[in-house]
Amino acid sequence: AQFVKIETEEMRRDVNRALAALTDEIATFDAIVEDWATWDDTYAFAADADQSYIDSNFVDSTFVNLQANFILLINTNGAIVYSKGFSLEQETVQPVPQSLAEHLTVRSPLWPRAINRVGISGILMLPEGPTLLSAQPILTSAGEGPARGIFVMGRFLSARRVQRLAD
Repeated sequence: AQFVKIETEEMRRDVNRALAALTDEIATFDAIVEDWATWDDTYAFAADADQSYIDSNFVDSTFVNLQANFILLINTNGAIVYSKGFSLEQETVQPVPQSLAEHLTVRSPLWPRAINRVGISGILMLPEGPTLLSAQPILTSAGEGPARGIFVMGRFLSARRVQRLAD
């Protein structure tokens, strides 16, 4: 009985450590997305779709540095004004997962929180695998609105990344 109690306590401690690591990963990712979403340049792009914003900000190295597999900007009507997917393993452009579309419509549960200055982040289960996702309202650098849409960034939780979190 004592052995089972010790084993249970160790398992509980390990689970709590894993949850803490995952919570930290989500919070860090969310802060990155909020930084991009609350920026005058992003706010201007959501209104004018100026290609120079894309050309100077969403180069392949941005995805590598942010460890992002996809970035989307969606206007207040729910139209995607920018999207790009990226394979971190191959360091090449890839399509944004089609399965993500249903989660990004104005009728999805994600939309009201993301657009109403709250934002949302966590793990989204997609057919491609578990995905760390953050969606934040697009606001000025001063954090003022009205929101011009939502900035969405995702990172697949690959087996390698999950192992790193577990370690």
